[in-house]
Amino acid sequence: MPLDGGRIIRAILTEQWGHVKAYNFMLKVTKVVAFMLAASGITLLWYTKFNFSLLLIGAFLIVNIIAEQRGSRYILINEIIKSRQKIYNGCAERAGIIAIHADEPARKALKLLSYNKYHLISVIDSNMNIIGTVTETQLIDRLAQKGIRTKAANILD
Repeated sequence: MPLDGGRIIRAILTEQWGHVKAYNFMLKVTKVVAFMLAASGITLLWYTKFNFSLLLIGAFLIVNIIAEQRGSRYILINEIIKSRQKIYNGCAERAGIIAIHADEPARKALKLLSYNKYHLISVIDSNMNIIGTVTETQLIDRLAQKGIRTKAANILD
C-alpha cells in the first residue's frame, strides 16, 4: 500500500466500500504481499548467496505498513472533520445512515464512516425501533468524552 498502485486501488475501493473497509482490505493484501516477497527474498538469498533485492522490497513494505497502521485512525478522523467543513460552509454533501444496536460498542459505527459521505447514526433497540440519532461529529465527540468502550445507547445522552 505505500506504493502508488496500492493507493489507487484503495481509492477505487473507497467509493464502493467506504474508507475504513477499503483501507483494511488493502492493509491485509499488502501484508500478504510483503511477507511473500520477504520469504521469496530469503529463499533467493539462501540459494544464490548474493541477490537480496526481494528481501529488501519485502522489508520496505513491512516497515511502511507498520508506520501507516499507527497513523491511520488519526488520518481518517482528520479527513472526516475536514470534509465536514464543506457542510458548515453551506455546501451540500451525500449522506448515509448507519444503524447500530443499543447494546453494541459505539466504536463499531466508526468503522463504517467514510470521508466521502456524511453519516447519521441511528441507535436501535431489540424491536428494531430507533431510540435516537446522532451525527458522526457527535459520535466522535462522545466517544472521546466517554471512552472507546461506550455502548451505543450511551452516546445518546
